[in-house]
Amino acid sequence: MRKKEDSVVFTVPNANPCEHFLPLMPNPHHNMYENSSVPPESSETAFRDLLGSDTVLTILQHINEELKNEVWYHGKLSRKDAESLLTENGDFLVRESINSPGQYVLSGLEGGSVRHLLLVDPEGMVRTKDHIFQSVGHLIHFHMDNQQPIISSGSKLCLKQPVKQKL
Repeated sequence: MRKKEDSVVFTVPNANPCEHFLPLMPNPHHNMYENSSVPPESSETAFRDLLGSDTVLTILQHINEELKNEVWYHGKLSRKDAESLLTENGDFLVRESINSPGQYVLSGLEGGSVRHLLLVDPEGMVRTKDHIFQSVGHLIHFHMDNQQPIISSGSKLCLKQPVKQKL
């Protein structure tokens, strides 16, 4: 990784669309408890208490309604079934976890390995390491349109072709 001004360059050998400049954006939750009596380890509980569980539920219902219109959204789908649908590098789909209802997962194939990335954080925010998005759809379209890989835990996932749901 090379640093250039206020961007990070990710270079991936033999993958032209995956060398990109990603803007460094501060995490809005970094040090959010610095001047608070709430300890950081209870941040999820504190945030849910602040918002209220009804608000988090409303956010998840809104996400689900929005996703129903997307061809790459497969609804409730097991990890194993998702993996069986991914055949080519760059294939991806979004699914709701069967084991964790309300958790939306991006499943994709990169370098012959399947990756499963959680898309919604405990506060109901759709985010990657570097960006916060208005919706799951915005996250997917941003990365497809800009041919930027999603970087997570040291691995990357390039979204090239959606696996369309069968109606």
